Amino acid sequence: MQATLIFYIVVGVLTVVPLLLFNINRVFVRKKPDPLKINWVRGVVILLLCAFIVFFLCSAYNATLHERYEIALERVATAHAELMLDKQTEDGFKQFLTDNGTENIKATLETLSFDTKASGNEVRFQLSMQCVPKYWEGVEGFEQVAVIDAENPVYLMYLLEYDGAQEYYAVRLVNTEEQGWLFDWIGEASEQQQKVIKMPTQKNGKWYSVTR
Repeated sequence: MQATLIFYIVVGVLTVVPLLLFNINRVFVRKKPDPLKINWVRGVVILLLCAFIVFFLCSAYNATLHERYEIALERVATAHAELMLDKQTEDGFKQFLTDNGTENIKATLETLSFDTKASGNEVRFQLSMQCVPKYWEGVEGFEQVAVIDAENPVYLMYLLEYDGAQEYYAVRLVNTEEQGWLFDWIGEASEQQQKVIKMPTQKNGKWYSVTR
């Protein structure tokens, strides 16, 4: 998620800054001994063009956040880690899931409590690979829902590590045409889910970190 944000920021800087530098002398024109003149038309056009570029990149970034299940998983794990460090409230975490979820997630959250807190200053987490329908359909330990296609819905999992303890959480994501990947269910991962959903090794796999 951070890498995606950095990418779009870099693209924006490399696009907007050269555009401004190239045109600044054409907007503010000085021909000695005449006083400084401002080309208002060109200035307004350049500002509108820069605004369009920024708007386009922001829209593309938001679309990317919903089009990739990996980013959706990283976002919920990050938000959960922030909750454990008191960087946000439980209501705020649930609202994030509701805003980015289906109608099913609302019913799930009504019976779910996220009350585990970390006493330390850091929560680390790892992210799983996707578990497509052929691996969870008809398998005990997975809520059976309608299969849309070979890769939709998917089950994923994240591992939270804090104060020497570890917790696994599983999520189900549904890919929609209008809004991309949406959270459809979340809960503590069962033993069966931990066996089926593939995680990277804790020794060599990538860890993410959230600090106070």
